[in-house]
Amino acid sequence: MVDWTSIIQQFLIGGTTVATISYLGNFVNPVLAGIFASVPIGLPSGYYIATSKAPGYYKNLLLMTTGLLLATGVTTLLITEYNVSKNMSIVGGMLTWAMYGAIYYIYNMVL
Repeated sequence: MVDWTSIIQQFLIGGTTVATISYLGNFVNPVLAGIFASVPIGLPSGYYIATSKAPGYYKNLLLMTTGLLLATGVTTLLITEYNVSKNMSIVGGMLTWAMYGAIYYIYNMVL
């Protein structure tokens, strides 16, 4: 059974996080925005994962964090070294993450 109260609570926390990062980046300090954006939300999100599924969740979270690092690196390189527009750099980073995730998922489904 779906616990809708929990789902709504998670949605509000996620939206608040995105809004806070945007506010910090635009009106306070991009350094603080970067620090806040790097909060490992996957760790406390594990609170909502069933205890029996937690070991697999954290193992996969660790491995997908590599994809996040790669995607952030691609986005940074596109913006800083190749002068690609911010939005297109974000698309490039997200596509990098999606490809990494798809390859990771397919690899794990085959084994």
